[in-house]
Amino acid sequence: MMKQRRNISLKDKKFVLKIGMLIFFMSLIFNCYRVVKNGEPMRNNKDAIFHGGVDGGHYFELIEFKNNVYRFKIFMDYNQKLFIDAYFQKIIDSCDISFDENNIHDFISNYDDNVIYLIDEKKGCELVLNELIYSW
Repeated sequence: MMKQRRNISLKDKKFVLKIGMLIFFMSLIFNCYRVVKNGEPMRNNKDAIFHGGVDGGHYFELIEFKNNVYRFKIFMDYNQKLFIDAYFQKIIDSCDISFDENNIHDFISNYDDNVIYLIDEKKGCELVLNELIYSW
């Protein structure tokens, strides 16, 4: 006994294609949507402020500031657990901006590989790791 092959109409093929395209674009939209926006505080720590980009970021909490050395606690964006607690030093020649504990969050861009990158017109404006207290 031979099975009969069912012919799918052109109308059905177009419908399936439209549904597939809709699912594809919806997944793109939802996967690219950022839940956290720059400058938003962490849920359980209002002193830790989010900084990052579309691929993620970190929460930064300034603990201490003295003589161009900043102690930051940096938390992961997705689970808000402590990632690193360390002192970072401003490289004096790297940028012309002036900041203190009151406006540092206006200048933080992101953290990567033991460096806190700052927003400035010139490249290389950063705070570099000076002394590590804790690392996850």
